[in-house]
Amino acid sequence: MSVSTPDPQPPVPDAPSVPSQQSAPTPAPPFSAFTKREKWIIVVMAGVAGIFSPISGSIYFPAIPTIAKDFNTSISVINLTVTVYMIAQGVSPVIWAPLADVYGRRPVFIACLSLLAASIFQSSGSASTIALGGGVISDIATPAERGGYLGIVTLGAMLGPCIGPILGGVLAGQLGWRWIFWFLCILTGVCLVPMVLFFPETLRYIVGDGTIAPPTWNRPLIPVIAPWRRVSPDTDSKPPGPAAKRPKMNPLPLFRNLDVLLTLFAGGLSYALFMTVPAVISALFQDAYPYLTETKIGLCFLPLGFAGIVSGFVSGKIADRVYKAERRQYDDNRKRQLEADGEKVLKDEEEEWAGDQFAGFPVERARLKLSFLYIALMTLSCIGFGWCLKAKVSLAGPLVFEVGRIERGRFGAVLIAIIDPILKAMGVGWTFVFFGLVVGVLSPLMTFVVIWRGPKWRKARAKKARLLAEAEQARNETEEKS
Repeated sequence: MSVSTPDPQPPVPDAPSVPSQQSAPTPAPPFSAFTKREKWIIVVMAGVAGIFSPISGSIYFPAIPTIAKDFNTSISVINLTVTVYMIAQGVSPVIWAPLADVYGRRPVFIACLSLLAASIFQSSGSASTIALGGGVISDIATPAERGGYLGIVTLGAMLGPCIGPILGGVLAGQLGWRWIFWFLCILTGVCLVPMVLFFPETLRYIVGDGTIAPPTWNRPLIPVIAPWRRVSPDTDSKPPGPAAKRPKMNPLPLFRNLDVLLTLFAGGLSYALFMTVPAVISALFQDAYPYLTETKIGLCFLPLGFAGIVSGFVSGKIADRVYKAERRQYDDNRKRQLEADGEKVLKDEEEEWAGDQFAGFPVERARLKLSFLYIALMTLSCIGFGWCLKAKVSLAGPLVFEVGRIERGRFGAVLIAIIDPILKAMGVGWTFVFFGLVVGVLSPLMTFVVIWRGPKWRKARAKKARLLAEAEQARNETEEKS
């Protein structure tokens, strides 16, 4: 679950006015007081923290056969431990994300990493770091530039399933599989220190655009990234604006929105497929290529890391470019409408879209149109991967098809729990054909519905919010008169 805060800048431009020769237009204030260099430092730190979620879940994949042998049990039973781990990862952001929206990103980041270092709470601590990274980006970046930053944050999430098994294979092969968990504890501690020392608070409810001094307990021990120190004391004490009102602690009402549910399910199916392949690579590769050691099996996850690096840097930039092109087209059309009948356009926007931060802009299409290409690539790669293993072709075959699995989502726990019996019943080739087609058909279908109906659903929510606000205002006025 991602963490988000209200966008304090209205997305709908002000009504055009006749330019005056005596005065130049006043430039809009910047969205964030953090400099571009400071933003990149914050994003990189959030991305590094975010890598612990996938790395902690996948680091012992190469050791699964060895663990099953040591405990004298089946691989299916060991896969259940992965399932339980991922269920905890899926549930914990529901708790951590609202806390981060109210008490700040920094203390929740530190709490999550501290739990991760405690080993027994690794899944509940690691899962929310990716969601927190998304919240940090929404604090410091405008919608038009978030794609590039989000690519860096998700880069850590994409590299985790690659780096984790490689490290796990080396540790299990050289020191024993128990050292995997000691390594996670040590690595988390190394990451926790700079977060405590330098990571600033970004939550707009607390620091606004960054110029409001956070409470003492919310400040880094060494505040080298602190825009509030560059402004006058009077500015430090100003309260957050109305756009930064206190968020609600309960995120569950979001699930009443069909566009939210469909987007989560579409992404969840992709994630199920994304995480299932790493979970079964060790067992499948040992069967198809028995000459591979644990260390070499860990190295077989490198193509996944390559795909993660490419997607992290490239897809974010492409997403920003597509968003800006859609926004430019929308603004041009709106400008022509304003020139034709500006008063009617502004009146309709105020009545129909009041309260919606994107107004009539088709943000669903701008953000989701590329997902069709990614899902198609992932589906074909999944099918090719399965049949390469069934035919026991050269090791290069399944490794090449791993590169195509760059789309992620949220339902891996269920699929990992049932993948082993399905493999035994259907065989490797048809199992991956089945899962690939399920994702390749259902995910694009749900995404299309969101793009098609999403703006209408947003308009209905905006209208409902406006009516509730008007009723609340009328009730307050009545109480004042009485």
